[in-house]
Amino acid sequence: IAASLLCKDKVTLYNVPRISDVFALLNILKKINVTYSFKKNTLKIDSKNNAVRANLARAYASSEDFANAKTIYLDVVKADKQNWDALFELAKVCMSLGENELAEGYLIHLQESNPGYRTQEVNNLLSSL
Repeated sequence: IAASLLCKDKVTLYNVPRISDVFALLNILKKINVTYSFKKNTLKIDSKNNAVRANLARAYASSEDFANAKTIYLDVVKADKQNWDALFELAKVCMSLGENELAEGYLIHLQESNPGYRTQEVNNLLSSL
């Protein structure tokens, strides 16, 4: 069940037992806004929760796994084009990968789309490129 949060698509699990451990996990999913249905012993999970995916990308970035962080941040930004935090972090990850032109493009897009967002930090990153 927990691994389903890492999937981009809906996940269907069959023969899921109706036990307290499963219901405890479902309660956690509900608290983090993951949509699911549990009928009979079939559990369908729609884990399009960008907060969970953004946290995973942040964890990858903090462990210097920038390639995986970039992949996940791209998914997050694609799903929510106004996720300014993810876009900002994506730019920083691209800089860490040496992809400065991409980083610059993301930062300029961020500046144009939301001029008040972390203005000083965005300007500092742009000037460092």
